Amino acid sequence: MNPSEFMHLLEEYTQREGLFDLKIKGETINNFDFSSFYLGGTEFCLNRFNHCVFHTTRLTYTNFSSNFFYNCSFNQNDILKSTWDYVHFIRSTITSMNATKVECINIVMRGCEVSDSSFTRCIFDAILEKWMREENMETGHLSKTVFRNCKFVLCSFKDCVFDSVEFIECVFI
Repeated sequence: MNPSEFMHLLEEYTQREGLFDLKIKGETINNFDFSSFYLGGTEFCLNRFNHCVFHTTRLTYTNFSSNFFYNCSFNQNDILKSTWDYVHFIRSTITSMNATKVECINIVMRGCEVSDSSFTRCIFDAILEKWMREENMETGHLSKTVFRNCKFVLCSFKDCVFDSVEFIECVFI
């Protein structure tokens, strides 16, 4: 899909506030600002986001499974009851995010900065599936990532690997 088609699709979805299914699969999205778009109820699968901005973007009831975010910025986002499984965040920043009941199975964060964010009843789980081991895929791996002034309420971290991760002034309840 070319950039103008993608923009038109997002504009139409935003105007109609999600009255139709929006599924984006297998695309590379470069230098795109999602800030003015409504993404509630969307499904993004097997995409690569490079240098994208998500500022106050509504991400409720989203499915962002199997996506890669490189050098992306998330700022003041609310994510409620969503699935973000097999997602890779590489050198990305997350600021003032409120995530509630978000499933993050086999999430990978490498070289990220997360600050002033709240995670409530989120599941961070690593499932070691045979096909993933055969493909040498990482599962539930957080490395060289800083969580600063974050709050984790009733979150589950199961079998996750923390490698050079810093939790600075964070609260775990």
